[in-house]
Amino acid sequence: MIDLKLDFCFKYIFTNQCDSDSTYLLKLLVEQTTHFPLKRYIITNPEILKLDANDKTIRYDILIQDQQGNQIDIEMQRSHFSKTQAKRFGFYGATLIYQSLNVGEHYANLKHNVQIILIDDIHEEHHSLIEAFEARTPLGQREIKTDHDEDILLIRYYIYLPYIDVIAKEKGVGQLSDFEMMIYILQNGINEKVKKYKERKIVQMMERRMLKLQMDNESLKRAMEREIALACDEEEKKEYERRGIKIGEDRGERKALKDCVAFKYPKNDLNWIDDCNEIQCQIIKELLFQDLSYEQFYESIQKYIA
Repeated sequence: MIDLKLDFCFKYIFTNQCDSDSTYLLKLLVEQTTHFPLKRYIITNPEILKLDANDKTIRYDILIQDQQGNQIDIEMQRSHFSKTQAKRFGFYGATLIYQSLNVGEHYANLKHNVQIILIDDIHEEHHSLIEAFEARTPLGQREIKTDHDEDILLIRYYIYLPYIDVIAKEKGVGQLSDFEMMIYILQNGINEKVKKYKERKIVQMMERRMLKLQMDNESLKRAMEREIALACDEEEKKEYERRGIKIGEDRGERKALKDCVAFKYPKNDLNWIDDCNEIQCQIIKELLFQDLSYEQFYESIQKYIA
């Protein structure tokens, strides 16, 4: 199963502004984390794989600007939280502020900046799914007197991904809100527990985005090459090997298609796909994104194979 915490995969899920599922999921992520309405906006770095695989330049995962000029930086981090990571995110935040003002522009024009950091760790002192940080006095007072978050230059939100499992254990996967279910899938994929609730729209949306990602074989290959190049140390590279990722190996379009069908319809004999021609394979791709049972899917394909 694809690891949605890979920065490429994460960005693929949330940044297609021509896909209604993707735009809904991004809006859900931002609004439920910050309680800040995301209306008209643009993604200022929509490219998925702009940088070379060996380029280790620091970059934002997803950078959003709304119609008021406020900026939202969203980062996915698979590593554990550390002092170095905290400094890195602080640097990102400072850069956001710096970039929000043009040369010669008055300081009054500085906009509100938000960081959303999804991290594969739980805070050792504060056990919660979401936590917000901003500059305050020891008594909790803000630097300026305001009740509006948008008056603050920078607020950083952490989403501690593993904590969603704690919530799911307490209330049950079926009782998760749409936002919580989305986070649960980011953390765990569409596992057997999630499949019990495939009638829920949020699960269907995530599944459609994941299927489209899995079918983009060439981009996935390039993404994995990039992840290996960006691996922080030998241990992380070994982790990729343990997951069975073979970079540079050409899986072939037919095998990739079978993987996608198996992803949506597990525990079915799919060897018949080997006999399909190019036109039939294209029909399979189109039907994959329709709400069909396996029996309906198979019968529709057989009409073209027969």
